[in-house]
Amino acid sequence: MSSLGTDGGGSTHNTVSGDAVIVGPLLMAQRIEGIHLPPAPPDAPPSQGPPPSRVFVNRTKELADLRDGALALAAEEEPGTLLVVGVGGVGKTQLVAQCVGRDLKQLFPDGQLYVDLEDHRRDGAVDLAAVLGGFLRALGVHKDYVPGPLAERTALFRSVAAPLRLLVKVDNVQHAPEARTLVPPRGLLVVTGRRVLPSLLMDGAVLIDVAPLDEAAGFERALAANRAVPDQHGVVVQSYNVAQALVAGERWTDALDVLDEAAETARTTGDEPMLPRIDLVRAHAFAGLGALDRAVTAAGSAADRAAALKQFAKLDQALELLTALADQAEDRPLRAACEEKLRALRRTMGMKPPAAPTA
Repeated sequence: MSSLGTDGGGSTHNTVSGDAVIVGPLLMAQRIEGIHLPPAPPDAPPSQGPPPSRVFVNRTKELADLRDGALALAAEEEPGTLLVVGVGGVGKTQLVAQCVGRDLKQLFPDGQLYVDLEDHRRDGAVDLAAVLGGFLRALGVHKDYVPGPLAERTALFRSVAAPLRLLVKVDNVQHAPEARTLVPPRGLLVVTGRRVLPSLLMDGAVLIDVAPLDEAAGFERALAANRAVPDQHGVVVQSYNVAQALVAGERWTDALDVLDEAAETARTTGDEPMLPRIDLVRAHAFAGLGALDRAVTAAGSAADRAAALKQFAKLDQALELLTALADQAEDRPLRAACEEKLRALRRTMGMKPPAAPTA
């Protein structure tokens, strides 16, 4: 600050010059009586992500592969990437949680970051700027200092994370650029997805393939272990995961039996957020059996519950499934009922109807 005179005849002005780099607000004034700064963030490393469940069976080989790959990559100076691939509901997220809890947590003392990209995906695209904003705040960057553009958030994330040994866990990656943006400068990125991403493998990612449990004994052991666990939410989640794997194996009736039990437990314990997920898998099971009317009912229920709970990713999936069921329905009244349900849901959510096909 430069000052010329204090008797009213002079002037006062402020300048910022040289190689100054401004991050966040800049205050310039003649006299400052006091400044209220935001409180310091908690002095604790982030520990994000789903916790390991006490119910976990039949994944000895996959756990060993994941552990060995992670330990090998963590020993290198450059950041590494693990790509965990399998069908929906096969247990990829829980596999990572188990491995982290048992073997990896101590290797990353500066924290663990987690995001499910489905929570940030709209019309197929992920809002990576929002993801990085969450990561930066978790690492102690005050919201006022988080820049807006994606490129600037990416640069700041790399600067803040440069001295840190971080484990970054990302679920539901569909495209390689989504993963590349979130690689920490040091440490390890673990991503899960439903298909292999060859360009990530070309980058040096290590592939862990998680196949569906294909033995009946495996499902029975999982469900028996479920019922012995006092954590009812864990029972619902694991039953839901088992049912998804059964659907992937085209064991429709077995899946419906598991889902009925999971839904009853969720309703009696107030675990409402799980019900849209259960209804979606139930709809797929009914569709597999050829019971399209019951599939439409289940998909409509999933959409209604997801809308009420503001689970927009699940709502999108339910609308997509209803659209597919309407296309499959040969029975005219069923097709009409399905299309009316879609119109009602779109009206409820303030969505425009799809454009009519051009001739």
